[in-house]
Amino acid sequence: PRMIYYVLPFQDRICKFELSGKKLLRLKSARHLYFSRGPRIESDRSYQVGSIDFLLKINEFPGAKKPVVYPELFRDIIIKQIEENRGIKFFWAK
Repeated sequence: PRMIYYVLPFQDRICKFELSGKKLLRLKSARHLYFSRGPRIESDRSYQVGSIDFLLKINEFPGAKKPVVYPELFRDIIIKQIEENRGIKFFWAK
């Protein structure tokens, strides 16, 4: 787990917020953001989005509503999962 500090050196926290489908579709064209596969995004709907709080703070998600920032560091969550599952292989297999 010590190597995780090299990969995730920052104090990022997981957050979630709402974003309109219209704004989400605009963001989808940004190459530095990752979108998982899922149902087609509809511009007239509202969606729950998960990210790290840093991207929310620097306004990568303009129009974000009802933000919730969770207290535990993202890095600590990853370390806990690795320790509980005896390695990274088990973490990603879930």
